[in-house]
Amino acid sequence: MGATDTLLDHGFDVRQIKDTPLVVWYADDDEDCPPSHGVWLVEKFKAKSRVFSGLGHIGAAFLDHTKFLEEVLDAAS
Repeated sequence: MGATDTLLDHGFDVRQIKDTPLVVWYADDDEDCPPSHGVWLVEKFKAKSRVFSGLGHIGAAFLDHTKFLEEVLDAAS
């Protein structure tokens, strides 16, 4: 199983999201995807966010996804 790019592989453009609860997790030390992308998403969608330090690009993938889903559900309520 591999990751896919939502824009390139599926034609999904995050700029088209409307009225959808969003929680953005990102690392402030990410060298692959600038933290400014996370900031942009949070501001554009008035999303909740969690910013991590010392995890780099892939670090958040190994965090507690149950907690992430709880935050998404909380944002939806």
